[in-house]
Amino acid sequence: MKYLYYLLIFFQFSCHYQKTENKQEKELEGNTNLLRAEIFYPNEIFDVIKISSIGDFFVIASVKADTLIHIYGDSPLTLKSSFGKKGEGPLDLMLPILCNTTSDKAIIGGFDRLSTFITYTFDGNNFVLHEKYKIPQNGNPMNDIAFIDSTRLIFNDIFDLQLKSLDLNNNKQKLLRKFEKDDHRESFFYSNKGHLAVSSESMAYAYSYKDQIDFMDLNGNVIHVVKKDNRKPSITIGPNADNKYYYANIFATKNFYYALYRNKTTNEFIKGQYKGDVIEVYNNEGTLVRTYSFDISPIIYAVDQNDKRMVGFNAQKEALLIYDLP
Repeated sequence: MKYLYYLLIFFQFSCHYQKTENKQEKELEGNTNLLRAEIFYPNEIFDVIKISSIGDFFVIASVKADTLIHIYGDSPLTLKSSFGKKGEGPLDLMLPILCNTTSDKAIIGGFDRLSTFITYTFDGNNFVLHEKYKIPQNGNPMNDIAFIDSTRLIFNDIFDLQLKSLDLNNNKQKLLRKFEKDDHRESFFYSNKGHLAVSSESMAYAYSYKDQIDFMDLNGNVIHVVKKDNRKPSITIGPNADNKYYYANIFATKNFYYALYRNKTTNEFIKGQYKGDVIEVYNNEGTLVRTYSFDISPIIYAVDQNDKRMVGFNAQKEALLIYDLP
């Protein structure tokens, strides 16, 4: 009988919590700002693979241009500097890797057969090289890499479904969070697969196949969960699988998270002419504070650290998309 009593209290609390979050979302739905893209066709960019920000500047990595790293600033957006030749020389890039950080430094990997990361500052005209870090070449590749200071990074191990930190002083890894795997080996189709973003105070894990974001402290302890749907995801494994995607990306500034919410299958997204995505903006504690819709949705994007402007990329447009944030 006591068990049923506690269960009833828990049920009532859960319903109240769900109603509170749903009410908050409905209130915000009427206040969703439409972001209209300014389409910018730079001569330097081909096949953008990552965008990050340093202050009010945007660092963009591409894979087909002769020069692979570009930094843009000002309004209208202007190329400030570029460098990085593809190759296997000492400062050549095999593949440009941009690491997210809320500091005033750019952190770029992909040098020396992918094992070296270099920190740069930008003086308004050029990159200024500061420090080099050797990354151990063991274990699975690192994804969604974020530096929280000059000696510690956090990354998403999508093959083992683990969030880990790496201490660059001794190259030791630490397990921060472990997710349950499905009973198959196709990591791209794990039901707990997601994207990681790290702000100055916390980190967020946005699930690809679940309508859920977990907010954690920098040690991986869960502090808040945003969950709109309790249904178990139904996932089909295969190159042409038409699974529903909930969160397609997430980016962190010092104070906010910008989560790209799709809630569509790939076919639905294509039939809708790549429209319909929404940006949900959360603070460091995981409270939804505003939402944005788009006339043209980005796939890859970054927000300046003052939360005034977003720069994105959509392969269908083959251009940069610039959005002013109200």
